[in-house]
Amino acid sequence: MTFPGAAEPFRYAESNTFHAKRHDLTRPGATRVTSEVSFTNVCSWRPWMEMGDRPGHLTATGIGRQNATPASLPPAFVEATMLRRPEVLKNPSAILQPLWDAKG
Repeated sequence: MTFPGAAEPFRYAESNTFHAKRHDLTRPGATRVTSEVSFTNVCSWRPWMEMGDRPGHLTATGIGRQNATPASLPPAFVEATMLRRPEVLKNPSAILQPLWDAKG
């Protein structure tokens, strides 16, 4: 992807690994299952960093869970989120839907 004023195109690569239980995957009618996720990416400097033509890149790693139930969230996360951003837990789709609908 190119950005105005950038000498080089922005490059991005990622790898995601999902682990799910076989009995969940083969359950009749299953359309979503809980899976453990690991993530790694490597990308160019983000344009907002204004790194110019300096050599280098960014990398990130993460772990998590996809399609888990709200009951499986860590209690400390739930408590802190309810205190600071209760709308995140009360109606997460209201926050996420505009991101999913956004035209990049």
